[in-house]
Amino acid sequence: MRDTNTCPDCGVAPGTRHADGCDVSRCPECGTQALQCGDHTSSGQGIWTGEWPGDLECREWDWWTPFTHPNGTTEMVSDLNRLALAAARGEVRWDKQAERYR
Repeated sequence: MRDTNTCPDCGVAPGTRHADGCDVSRCPECGTQALQCGDHTSSGQGIWTGEWPGDLECREWDWWTPFTHPNGTTEMVSDLNRLALAAARGEVRWDKQAERYR
């Protein structure tokens, strides 16, 4: 049985750097998806915290959005789109030392 705290793509444990090519990894230099970052290819992979990138920030800032499951039930989930827009607008900044948005 797979540990639910491991990265869902590369399987590393919390506190460990993602494996090369991991879809979930953030660029430690700028915070974008590591696979999509063409500027910091030598920066390596981000650290897996045990939760999806951006969830901590959304929880901290109380940024939620409704998600409706196919069975019709609705739950509130992290508003990662709001986080991405806030980053694009410069309302939040990537903290390289902490590897998270502030």
